[in-house]
Amino acid sequence: MATESTATPTATTAATATPAVNTAEHRPILEALHLDKKRIDDTLRNPKLTSDLVEIAQAAKVDAATGVPKEIGNLLYSIATEYPATGTKEARTIVLLHIVAGKITSKAQLLAAFELCGKGGVVSAEQLDVQCGVGVNLTQPQMDEAVKQLAEANPTAAPSALFKLIKAHTTLKWGDMAFLKKCADAHAKVAEQHAPAKAKPTAASTTTTAAAPKAKAPATMRFEDLVEDPALPAAVRADILECGKMQGKRVRVFGWVHHIRTQKSVTFVDLRDGQGFLQCVLTGPRVASEALLAQLLRESSVELTGVLNHLPEGKRAAGVATAQPLELIVDWWRIVGKSDVDLEKIVQPDSTVPQRFDQRHIIVRGERTSAVLKLRSVVMQCFREYLFAHKFTEVTPPTIVQTQCEGGSDLFEMNYFGEKAYMTQSSQLYLETVIPAVGPTFCVLPSFRAEQSRTPRHLAEYTHMEAEMPFIVFEDLLAHLEDTICTVCAAVLERAPQLVKYLNPNFEVPVRPFKRMTYREAINFCNEHHIINTETQLPFEYGQDITEKPEREMCALIGKPIFLMRFPVEMKAFYMKRPADDRSVTESVDVLMPGVGEIVGGSMRIDDYDELMAAYARNKLDPSPYYWFTDQRKYGTCPHGGYGLGVERFLMWMTADPHIRNMCLYPRHIQRCTP
Repeated sequence: MATESTATPTATTAATATPAVNTAEHRPILEALHLDKKRIDDTLRNPKLTSDLVEIAQAAKVDAATGVPKEIGNLLYSIATEYPATGTKEARTIVLLHIVAGKITSKAQLLAAFELCGKGGVVSAEQLDVQCGVGVNLTQPQMDEAVKQLAEANPTAAPSALFKLIKAHTTLKWGDMAFLKKCADAHAKVAEQHAPAKAKPTAASTTTTAAAPKAKAPATMRFEDLVEDPALPAAVRADILECGKMQGKRVRVFGWVHHIRTQKSVTFVDLRDGQGFLQCVLTGPRVASEALLAQLLRESSVELTGVLNHLPEGKRAAGVATAQPLELIVDWWRIVGKSDVDLEKIVQPDSTVPQRFDQRHIIVRGERTSAVLKLRSVVMQCFREYLFAHKFTEVTPPTIVQTQCEGGSDLFEMNYFGEKAYMTQSSQLYLETVIPAVGPTFCVLPSFRAEQSRTPRHLAEYTHMEAEMPFIVFEDLLAHLEDTICTVCAAVLERAPQLVKYLNPNFEVPVRPFKRMTYREAINFCNEHHIINTETQLPFEYGQDITEKPEREMCALIGKPIFLMRFPVEMKAFYMKRPADDRSVTESVDVLMPGVGEIVGGSMRIDDYDELMAAYARNKLDPSPYYWFTDQRKYGTCPHGGYGLGVERFLMWMTADPHIRNMCLYPRHIQRCTP
C-alpha cells in the first residue's frame, strides 16, 4: 500500500521498467538519420521506439558512417511513430527501400504506400510505384496550368474547395503541396472575378420584391449574398442547453463545427458550444450552397439562425451521442472563424499516445474528453458543497515548501532565491495549523511527486483534496469518509446524470457500509487467493507494500469499497498516530475502489508533543524546520485527523477509465511536460 497522499502512492519502478537502451550503440544509428538532437534524446528515452527505429534503419540498409539525407531520415522516423505495424514485414521492407532509393519523398506518398500495405497480401515494387506516383515529376508551370484547368472546370469552387480537388487529383496529389496551395488561391480568385456579375436591382424589381418568390442563389455564392430574411421573426440568442425550452422558436446560436455529414442535398452540422451539442440542418440552394459549404471545415466557429424542431421519438443526432434531441432548421449562417484542412492530419486514428497528448489542445474538443472535463467540474463542485454544508472552511496553503511530508525520495527540488525548496507533496501539515483558527478545514490544490512511476494511476502533478478535523476519533474519520463519498456520488448523479451515463453507464452510488479490513487481513487474503507480490514474484510477507496490480486484483475479488486499516508504523508517514491497543500499527486508512485501488488515504495525527519528537527521531528528521507544525502540540493540542483524496483517481473510478492521464486537462508525468 502507498502512503497517504493518494494520487501517487509509492510503487517501485522496477515492476514496470522497460529494458535500458544502449545509448552508445544506438545513438550513431539515429544520428545517421539526421534527426535533430532533441528528437534523438527523446527517442533514446523510449526503448520501444528506439528498437523499432534501429530495426527500420537496418532493414533500409542505412550506413551509420555515411548516413542518409534528413528528408529520408524524417520519413523513416514517421514509419516508426505513425505506421508501427502496418502490413507484412516484406511489404514494409519494400517501402523502406523505396524511401532510401528516393522514390518515396513525401508524407503523401508514404501514406499511400501504407494504405496499400494495410490491405494485406503480397505487395510488389511495381504496385508500390503505381500507388505512390513514383516517376510522376511535375514542373511548376505544369502544375499551374493543371490547376487553372481544374478551376475553369469548377468555376464556383472556393480556394479551399479547389485545394481539396487538387489533393484528390490522380496526378496533382503528388505535386508540391505548398506551391499547389498558392495556385489554388490564385486561380480560384481568377475564376470568381470572371463569374457573371450580379445585376443591380432596378426600381421596378425593388417594388415587386415582397410579392416575388425567393431569389435563386447566384452562380457563385458568397457569404455576402446570404442575408437574413427581415420578414422572419427576430432570432433569440440561446446557448445549446437553453434550446430545449425553445422548441418552435427562431433562435441564434454560436459554436464550433464538431462534425459535418452530407446526404444528397442535405448537410448536417453537429454544433458544439462547450455546453452541449445540437444538430443543424442546412438545405436549399442558398443555405446549402456548394460554394459556401466548401469553406465550412471541422472546428470552424460559426453563427447560425433557424427554427428549433424536436426530433421524432426514438431519433437522435447521428454524429454525437450526447446531443440535444432537437434539430435547428437553418435559414442563415456565417463563418466567424475559419478552420484549416490540415486539422485532419493533426490527429488520426493510428496516431500514437504521445502524438495524441502532443495535440491535447485539439483532443480536448472531443466528445469524451470534454465530457470528462465537465464531470470533473461537477465533482469538485459537489465536494465543496458537501464540505461547506458540514461547516468546513476552505484555505489555500503554499505549494512551495521547505519541509517534506511523505518522504524525501520523490520531492521536486528547486532553488528558491538561493535557498533549497520543494514543490509540495501534501498540504496536510499546513491544514493542521489552521484547525485551531477555523475548525474543520480543507483545500483543493496541486501536489507533486517526482517518483519514476509509469503506471496507469500515477501523475507527477495531481489535484489533491485534503481535509482536517479537530476533536474526532478514528471511527469519526471513517464515518465521515463513507458519508462524503456516497453523498457526493449521489449529488453528481442527480446534477449530471447524462454525463455519468455517457462516460460510465454502469456507475452506481456505493452501498454502505464499506468493507473493513486490516493490513494484516489483506496480506492473508492475498496469499489465500494466490495474489502474489509482483516485486518478488512470491507470496506476500507482513511489512511488504501491496502495490498497484495485486491491490487491484484484491479489490476486484471483493467487489466493493474497502477501508484498508492499521498499517505498520514503518510503512506510514511520521505524523500518524498509533492506537493504544497495538503500538506497532497506525490509526490509518486507505479507501480502495474496484477497478482503481486506492483513491483516499487518511489517518489520525499524533497529538502528543513527546510522541511527535520521538517520531522525528525515528524517521531521522531534523525537527527545527517543522517548528510551526510542532507548536500545534505545545499550544492547545487536541485529537485530530484528516485525509487526502486524489481527484483524478476518483474520476478514474467514477468513469471506469483505464488511465489517469485521461482525467486531466494537460497531464504531467514522467517524460510529459507539454503542452
